[in-house]
Amino acid sequence: MRIPCLNVKGFALISVLIFLEIFAVITMFCLHSASWELKLSEARFEKNNMSQAARTILQNAELLTENPACQIPMTSAYRLSQQPLTWWEMHSCAGNFNLFQYYYVVESLADDPCAVLNTGRTAHYSRITLLTLLKADHKIKMLLQSSVITAGSVMPHCETTVHAVKLGRQSSRAIIY
Repeated sequence: MRIPCLNVKGFALISVLIFLEIFAVITMFCLHSASWELKLSEARFEKNNMSQAARTILQNAELLTENPACQIPMTSAYRLSQQPLTWWEMHSCAGNFNLFQYYYVVESLADDPCAVLNTGRTAHYSRITLLTLLKADHKIKMLLQSSVITAGSVMPHCETTVHAVKLGRQSSRAIIY
């Protein structure tokens, strides 16, 4: 008895078409993944550039704590982070650095009559808050804060133990990164 011959050519064509469809789907998935990784890498690169620029700007702003145009009363970090851009434009010192626009404010914290610098003057504590924005997209922003010591008044009377401190940055932190 003879078995009817299956159409092998038709089966081979269907098999090749199925494999081509599977390879096309895998290729599309790989291209989508590569595109996604490229976007993430670009965002990390922009964030890294912004971080380096912001730290440089903050370091320069720490030297300019005496500018009265930048002075504001003591304000919580949370409240500063919630302020709109218009507030920053009205109450801060501003500038541009490469691809970034920045605004900073200085808060005078206190004089410590018992903290003495090597110059014989007391320590004056200030806090600087810096908002850095990408010029092309203001939604990408970074908010940094630092506390600095500058030279205060000539040594007043200290009622507790005198301790030595150093000029410059005492601490820094990122509020929005």
